[in-house]
Amino acid sequence: MDNNATSMVQPSISVIIPVYNGENYLNKTIKNLEAQTFSNFELIFVNDGSTDKTNQILKDFKKHSKLAVTILTQKTKVQVLLETLAYHVLEASILPCLMQTISMTQNF
Repeated sequence: MDNNATSMVQPSISVIIPVYNGENYLNKTIKNLEAQTFSNFELIFVNDGSTDKTNQILKDFKKHSKLAVTILTQKTKVQVLLETLAYHVLEASILPCLMQTISMTQNF
């Protein structure tokens, strides 16, 4: 699994975030994720064939983030299949699933 985190500690939470054409929402979602006080989690973005700047936003986030980030990209498939694929790469035992348009508080 791709991992940008500085520590090799296995994450206790894997967060799956399905994304489709999320360029209008991703920056706010990313900002909220980076503001979390709990940091022992990994992020698995599931990009379902976005045609906007979603993939570039995710790549930039992964490149500059200290969080563990995985990006799964598929050309327009059923979202459930992509989420199932994400379950196979996750490393944690707790699995919340966020949507790209949901804002969260600092301690989600």
